Amino acid sequence: MSYRCELGGRMRGQACEVHDRLRVVTRARVWVTPVVVVWGSFPAQLIEGTCVFVHGDALVDWLRSKQQQIVPSRITQIAAALQAVVAGVQLLHP
Repeated sequence: MSYRCELGGRMRGQACEVHDRLRVVTRARVWVTPVVVVWGSFPAQLIEGTCVFVHGDALVDWLRSKQQQIVPSRITQIAAALQAVVAGVQLLHP
């Protein structure tokens, strides 16, 4: 099975949409990385690219390995805006 399927392209499109909406609301230039969490058989555990595929068991370690790019004083503002933005974005359904 190829993990680089059309799902990656759809996720990148949605990440761009969230990025654009966050920028309008917060004026912050925050890139949104699309991540697909796989809870089934996924021997690779992690494939990084323009869309990240990560096994659920490896998710916490992967997230912790990412460098913080948002200054702490902006995190609360961006998190609140993200909640509002995500409520308006159509999520992917199988």
